[in-house]
Amino acid sequence: MSPAGAAREESPTDSTGGFDSVHSALTRPALRDLDERLAGLLKPAERAVVLAGARSSLLTAVRLRLNRVLLLELHAARIAGRLDAPTPEARWEQFLELARRPSFHRALDTDYPALRPRLERVVHHRVTAMEVLARRLVADRHLLPALLGRDPGPLVGVTSDAGDAHRGGQSVVLLDFAHGRAVYKPRPMGVDTALAGLLATLQADRPDVERLRVPAALPRDGYGWAAFVAHRWCADPGQVEEFYRNLGRWLAVVHLLGGTDMHAENVVADGPVPVVVDCETLFSPESDPLRSGLGDAFDRSTVLLRRTVVRTGLLPMRMAELALRGVDLSAAGCLPGQQPEVFSPVIVDAGTDRARLGMRAAPRHRTAHLPVPSPDPLAHREEVVDGFGEMRARIDALDRAGALRPAVVAGFTGCELRVVLRPTQVYVELGRMLWHPSSLHDQDAAVERARDVLARQASVITGAPREPEVIAAEVDDMLVGDVPFFSFLPEQGRVLGPGGTVTGGAGNLIDAALDRWRGSDPAEEEAVIRASLLGAYRDPASVAPLRRRTTAPREDDLLGRRRTLVARLAGELCRQAVTGEDATATWIGPVYSEHGYCLRSLSTDLYSGIGGVAVALSDYRHLCERGDVPAVAGLDAVVDGAVRTLVLMEDAAAPTRLGAYEGVGGGILTWLALHRVNGGDLPLRRAAALAAHAPELIAQDTHIDVLSGVAGLLVPLVGLAERTGDRGWLDLAGAAARRLAALAVTDGTTARWGTELYPGGTGGFAHGVAGVGWALARLGLAAGDQRWLDLADAAFAFQEALYRPRAGNWRDMRESDPDRYVTSWCHGSTGTGLAAWDLYRVTGRDTWLDVAVRAAEATRRDGLGWNSTLCHGDLGAWELLEQVPADALRTPVDRGVLDATVLTALEDTGPLSPGERRPASPGLLIGTAGAIHHLLRTGRHRDAPPTVLLPEGR
Repeated sequence: MSPAGAAREESPTDSTGGFDSVHSALTRPALRDLDERLAGLLKPAERAVVLAGARSSLLTAVRLRLNRVLLLELHAARIAGRLDAPTPEARWEQFLELARRPSFHRALDTDYPALRPRLERVVHHRVTAMEVLARRLVADRHLLPALLGRDPGPLVGVTSDAGDAHRGGQSVVLLDFAHGRAVYKPRPMGVDTALAGLLATLQADRPDVERLRVPAALPRDGYGWAAFVAHRWCADPGQVEEFYRNLGRWLAVVHLLGGTDMHAENVVADGPVPVVVDCETLFSPESDPLRSGLGDAFDRSTVLLRRTVVRTGLLPMRMAELALRGVDLSAAGCLPGQQPEVFSPVIVDAGTDRARLGMRAAPRHRTAHLPVPSPDPLAHREEVVDGFGEMRARIDALDRAGALRPAVVAGFTGCELRVVLRPTQVYVELGRMLWHPSSLHDQDAAVERARDVLARQASVITGAPREPEVIAAEVDDMLVGDVPFFSFLPEQGRVLGPGGTVTGGAGNLIDAALDRWRGSDPAEEEAVIRASLLGAYRDPASVAPLRRRTTAPREDDLLGRRRTLVARLAGELCRQAVTGEDATATWIGPVYSEHGYCLRSLSTDLYSGIGGVAVALSDYRHLCERGDVPAVAGLDAVVDGAVRTLVLMEDAAAPTRLGAYEGVGGGILTWLALHRVNGGDLPLRRAAALAAHAPELIAQDTHIDVLSGVAGLLVPLVGLAERTGDRGWLDLAGAAARRLAALAVTDGTTARWGTELYPGGTGGFAHGVAGVGWALARLGLAAGDQRWLDLADAAFAFQEALYRPRAGNWRDMRESDPDRYVTSWCHGSTGTGLAAWDLYRVTGRDTWLDVAVRAAEATRRDGLGWNSTLCHGDLGAWELLEQVPADALRTPVDRGVLDATVLTALEDTGPLSPGERRPASPGLLIGTAGAIHHLLRTGRHRDAPPTVLLPEGR
């Protein structure tokens, strides 16, 4: 599933070329030899074009391998006094002159014995690959007019390195002719023509201009030529809609053929038609799942998800690997402004003798897969689903007619295909290590390290090769600058690796793909599509509701309807659970993290993970035992199974965050909630064990806020101290508060905190100063420490400075628009009001009542009717309007009408509204578990659960 060509290594050099004069001296002999070999083959002008392409390719390759050595030698020469020019710039030039001498490179042989032979092989491979390309062009030039639709004319440009280098420095090359462009691919291209043929069969009744297509291809013996597809924006909204329907159609075709790796670089938008420009990763073998140690339910859920359309790579999926963590490289996503920064090595202060290696945010300009400059795929999710359903119907009709398998077998048998067995970024990082100066000094030790990394990785990544001979061959490829390449024939399934090695099992992968297709559930696939598209957005605030609900509330039989609905939702969660033979249970759903949503097995968190679901269902079981809500089949097994999974997941990995909804604080709250209804020693022991991780995390925390950061630890620790009687937890909360004090940006009267997402600070409860201030105030009251009460007042002073009387709400600092206001719990008036009301409840201070009333007015006016979630919808709004006295508002709230309004919405649409663009989730703050929690509270049962929107641990 990992993108094959999406993680190419950035060149560690500055924009001026840095050491290129040194590199040119090294590559000049090889280029001179190439020039001589091409002399009788190409005319002088075309020969110069090929040489220019080869020169560019060589410079890129040599920079990556040699720059760190040159930087090290630069500093050694400066420290040793061998550079005596008067200025840093002059000493740089002095070093370049020194480094261009043959004697300098002979001296490198002593300290870096592996450098020269490996660099010579890299240069030889690249030059040979360019010569092979030139000879193939000469042999096939007469065929190109048929491919391009006209005589292309003379060659005027060569752009190499359009993909990773494989199998001896070979890579995709873009050829510019006077009258057209072509793409050279140094791989067999039978799969391209086979896919084109299948698409023609499936779309026989569609006009040519509307059809899905791949570029026209000219297969040759072991290589081929393809027409270049130029990117073209959609001309109008109708074309954008058709683009997303076509994307859905591609999902069906690629899923049918077991395709993977269809990321953004492999798709080009030609107006309303997304064109797949590289289709070599079809029929990818499905490896046996690894045992995660997180329970059979977790492992089963991973396998179930991997067999869906998510596997194609077309749908948004946030990367988890190394430098690309949080990046979405999918063809449907990879949106501008929705990616984390990715840093690449560069030379800092090039041109002086202080030049050094540093890291700089790499620009990301990938837009050729997009239909418009600022697309919104989630707004078109139904078009994607419609396109998928339409193409699925075509495929199934062909299958019912008995023609599908013959068409697929006839087309794809004998086609050499590629499979990506490891994330390419792994090869990039290991390649950097293998070309580090220390590795060039002691290559044997570096090779052993690389082999060990790959062997250990095979134990945690499904399908990664584990055979020692294959791993050795992978490392050998990286030693000469290649990304290891694995290929297979789909009718055989045996995977051939670098150096003639073999990995994996054999089998007919065509039949396996068809069986997987026939066994898939269209409704489940469509649900996965809808849920996955949310992952394109890093900031959930980017996903606004489409319209406000206007349905009139039904006020009859609220109690009976509430009991019926909560039982139905609890039953749905139980039926949706993935259960294991070891009595564990989990769910698949959109999980929120700092990088956005990702569809996967639920994590442990309280916000959208298994912790929140376990709490809601445990509360339901508790009230069921009291006779307050109806019995639900399978409830006990699912609740107990979820708790078992939670234990296994917590034991397998230490927490990395501190927050009340994502992190240590949330874990403490989860176990305190389970202790409230279940009793026993286990929940308190688990809560204490999680809290024990906090000291080492406090000093490292940069998230800061209540949701994910150190502020979210304070009140859960207060709750743990109260529940256990151990005031040592208050001391730990004090350490966390000191971290907040150290990070505060103050001006004497206000305090704010910058975070990664909001460097200038922001308002609101979950992510902003209102939440931080509330947490500090609650700790100050519990511990009797005026410092925290004063800092809390400063935080609320900053929050209050955002209030605009004209709007009757607090400004949303996330937006450049000064008139942007929200009412949600996470960022808006609901969260601010709940915090203020809680502080009024425990202090009686009128200032807090004033804030709570103003917040309730804003929420009453603008906060209902958008969706039915706790985080940013009616369920959160209900919590505030339920707490603040109705007669304190200018327009009193009729509690019966409020209950009916929220209940009617949940009955009609579930946790979301008809216009809501977030997919349904099992989770607590954003989905079904939250609806259950709300319905248990609106029932006003004697033992109803406390609100989860104030993370107190009561």
